[in-house]
Amino acid sequence: MRAWWKSILIQELLMHLQARPNQTDEDEEIVQLLLKAVKGGAELDRQRGTLMNYLALLSAPEDSVKIVLPNQFKIIALRPLNIYPIVLHFLRLQFPHLNLISDAGEALHGIPFESRGARSYATVNIGAAKYGSSLHHRGKGFCYGYVDGRHAARVDYILSVTIPHQNPPVIVNLALIRRFQEPALDIEHPWSLSATDLGLATWKYNELGNLEACRLEDFTGQFAFARIRVPRAGHFWVTFSLDTTTQEPDSSDNEPRE
Repeated sequence: MRAWWKSILIQELLMHLQARPNQTDEDEEIVQLLLKAVKGGAELDRQRGTLMNYLALLSAPEDSVKIVLPNQFKIIALRPLNIYPIVLHFLRLQFPHLNLISDAGEALHGIPFESRGARSYATVNIGAAKYGSSLHHRGKGFCYGYVDGRHAARVDYILSVTIPHQNPPVIVNLALIRRFQEPALDIEHPWSLSATDLGLATWKYNELGNLEACRLEDFTGQFAFARIRVPRAGHFWVTFSLDTTTQEPDSSDNEPRE
């Protein structure tokens, strides 16, 4: 029911914005961007993937967490890509009892984590939603998703790594992401009072955080986004939740996972 009300609120918001008198060019631009994001378009298709994937997302059961990696992958070395320290730090947090160490020989005791032999994937299916790597031509159309509630992020890598000397071997699937950045000041929009119910959020334009690792299970939904211009404040990104099957959280959980 909450999702149905969200779609009604979006329609009423657009009708209200279109009916406002004395609209400026900036107001008209924002309305057109909202209409494009809601109705669809080439840019939106690129960001959220194919229509079939979107329909599958709408019909996904709420508790669906099945993770399916494709059969195609590429074997990569993490160190030349400057992502080895990020992955090693993530694994140490996830498995503190294993005493993982660098394979560069910096410590004498512990289990060396190999920088070579990682599997890199273009996409992954999590439940009925598909996510992709922004660095892969097959993943660019699916490379945005929410983590930790409703924090928007771009997916750069989808990886599968193995921790050696374990019986059976420990295989860890993870993603490397860059989070959207919150604006320093609160930006007032016509929809601000209903932003949470509508699944809307405002972020710094064209700014992403440092690369960090997360579990694939940490992805919580998909979104589209558009650039808007706020008078006397500049450009911003506005994200639109594409999840119409579940209730929007009462507040965004934007604290990064340790």
